[in-house]
Amino acid sequence: MRLAYLNREMVIDWPENRGPVFAIESPIRFRRVVGELIAQAQGDSGGFVLSKNMQPLEFGKYCEVISDPLRVELNDRAAQAMLTKWAKAQAASAEHFLHTQEVCQQVLAWAGEIALESEEHLLFADELDWAQLIKLCGLRFDDRTADLPERLLRRMRIAQAYLRKECFIFVHLKQYLSQAELKALYREAFYRKMRMLLVEASCPAIDRTTETVWIIDKDDCEIYPDSL
Repeated sequence: MRLAYLNREMVIDWPENRGPVFAIESPIRFRRVVGELIAQAQGDSGGFVLSKNMQPLEFGKYCEVISDPLRVELNDRAAQAMLTKWAKAQAASAEHFLHTQEVCQQVLAWAGEIALESEEHLLFADELDWAQLIKLCGLRFDDRTADLPERLLRRMRIAQAYLRKECFIFVHLKQYLSQAELKALYREAFYRKMRMLLVEASCPAIDRTTETVWIIDKDDCEIYPDSL
């Protein structure tokens, strides 16, 4: 997989078990690049082109941009929708279908008992939409994780499994994690075949065992990994 920045004719790739770092030293260009990444992740057009095996991919479909690591959400609308869809599929599966039907019948029987307590004649559904029942259960991801590295990893796992994301772009992640924490996050990401890209406003300390770096310096010059 490759990420081309057409405005600069730069191509960032993901060597096996390596995380690219994109350092942009000019504040003006940095905010433009970050804004463009966020916009494209939301479906807008922009100067970044994601590709795999020379075929362009829809940026927003495969990439997630985490611009504020401290406010990463585990239960955003997209994740909740896909979790509900997954739960519906589980309820309708051969393994759970009979139990699902039994639960629906039990709920209807309970509703009938409640209705009999009224002096008025009450009506209720003949059939229960078990998909709505799942929603009523309030199924959601446990977001009580306080540890930042673990929370980030959980978000990546959720996005990969339920949203089919393959690439995770972090803004200023090195400002929040120690080298040991970041290395552990890389290790888990590499194991799970996730791709990480760190976007930083300056060239940080680089761990050459896990990272490669692309730089646009203050003079607007491009510096590639092979030249460092």
